[in-house]
Amino acid sequence: MTDTTSLKLSKPPLVEALIGIEFSTNPGFSGFLLGGFWAKVSDVFTKPGLRDNQAGSPRVKLVSADHNLTLQILDSGFFLSWVVAEGDKAYPGFSSLLGQFQELYSKYIDFLSEAGFPVPPITALSMGYTNLISKPPEHEGLLVSSVFPDFQWRAFERDLPAPAFVNLGASFQFPEEGCLVDAKIDGPFPSDDPELSSFLRLFLQAKGTVEKGTELEKIWNWYKNAKASLNRTFSGLTSKDFRRKYWGEEN
Repeated sequence: MTDTTSLKLSKPPLVEALIGIEFSTNPGFSGFLLGGFWAKVSDVFTKPGLRDNQAGSPRVKLVSADHNLTLQILDSGFFLSWVVAEGDKAYPGFSSLLGQFQELYSKYIDFLSEAGFPVPPITALSMGYTNLISKPPEHEGLLVSSVFPDFQWRAFERDLPAPAFVNLGASFQFPEEGCLVDAKIDGPFPSDDPELSSFLRLFLQAKGTVEKGTELEKIWNWYKNAKASLNRTFSGLTSKDFRRKYWGEEN
């Protein structure tokens, strides 16, 4: 069997990556208190915390100067995301993003301790990627069938045209890695750039639960296992020929 846990693409379609920890409760969550935490991370997140109640759950957002990184702190979680933003900076890589997340989380826990609040109990972990797959100019036919070979549309066998839009979902269990990976494929969406064609979106998210008393080292190791599971899912869903031709797969 081909090893798909290690995936190297020179031109990945990745536009967003997310790493998160969920809490059962976070007594130290407050906009006023978190203003003090921002002072400890303002070298990276130069914009002061913005309280956002529009997303369904109160949260404080900290944004980096280049808009590539966003740290969100909720009463129910702690999340770091990277997105393609100013200057189209390349994805720093999983190890770099996880390292930043670990450092920020450690600073946050230390800050809560200094303020007299307990460490929030961790109940769940998550890690996700959003990929935007543009249709190559020379490509003919249905893009979803070329990228995702398991979703072939046999129009010649039925009195029905190829779909104008798809919304597909599946979940994959990886018991050895301790995570469930949700995959969602939808599109095509029109591009805002007139020079680019329409694109499909592939969203992958790994989720796992945490038992009470789990050591932090095991929690960090879960993300490495989740990364491997996400790679296996990405490789299993997408065409190897398409990955090599358009995304520069190296193995």
